[in-house]
Amino acid sequence: MDLTVGEVRTLINGKKSSTTNPSRFNRPLANALAKAIVNDPDYKREYVKYRNNELLHNDADVSKDFRNFIRKLLVQLGIDDIDAKAVMDKNFKFDNLDFLYQLECAHIQEYIEAGGRFEFLPTEEFEGSIYLKDVDRKEEEVDSFNPMTGEAIGKYHVTNEKHKMLCSRSRTPKWLRKRMKVVE
Repeated sequence: MDLTVGEVRTLINGKKSSTTNPSRFNRPLANALAKAIVNDPDYKREYVKYRNNELLHNDADVSKDFRNFIRKLLVQLGIDDIDAKAVMDKNFKFDNLDFLYQLECAHIQEYIEAGGRFEFLPTEEFEGSIYLKDVDRKEEEVDSFNPMTGEAIGKYHVTNEKHKMLCSRSRTPKWLRKRMKVVE
């Protein structure tokens, strides 16, 4: 049985351990969400643009655009356009889209490893980006404690080799921020 986007979102939300902590990554649910998005030809993702102190609402026709991409690919492969349009039909369902996770990861990782900052489409309540930062080699002495009892279990020498760290940048969107000078 195919799940809707809302049903998969509810399942993901149900995996959360608290209201403030996100659920752990669950690849089958991530794959199910991609499948639900693509299998709903009417699915749209709303995003916003802020221009001239005005918030403009736009829709990304994610499913329709994906289906149209597949239709054009089929036509390039020599399938008649009328037959290829079958992928645009609401009854046409994609069975397995597990490869999309690897595609999404490869795309974002290649982009940020090349030095780019990946910007997410802003919504009414969110705008943010991710990027990689170089971290130098570091050596330090740390006291270690038993997490259950809090009892000290010794001092350890820890070496972290040079590596990259994922960083994010997200703040209150401009359209939700008000700034007024305080008169004293």
